[in-house]
Amino acid sequence: MKYNIYVIAKNKEIFETKKQLLKETNGEKINFIIWVPAVYLKISSENKHLLKDLNTRYNTGKCKILSTLGCISAHRNALLQIWNHKTFNNIILEQDFKFIN
Repeated sequence: MKYNIYVIAKNKEIFETKKQLLKETNGEKINFIIWVPAVYLKISSENKHLLKDLNTRYNTGKCKILSTLGCISAHRNALLQIWNHKTFNNIILEQDFKFIN
């Protein structure tokens, strides 16, 4: 069985490094590897009011909320790519993944 791997990474350079690592260690098990750009959200006048509507703990900082929403958005983008490619046996990895034996 071969896998399709979607790597969420900050930029193309990090993705290429991770892609090379994946090919070197598991190349025979990989169908293709695709870059999914990481999503970094910032507090703006458009989204500031939305932060009050989120049901979070009283001590959760606004930046932490935005980083979590950015992570969710990046994973959503990866899932949309999987849907568009109509593939099976997919794996979504983040740029800080590590192989453990």
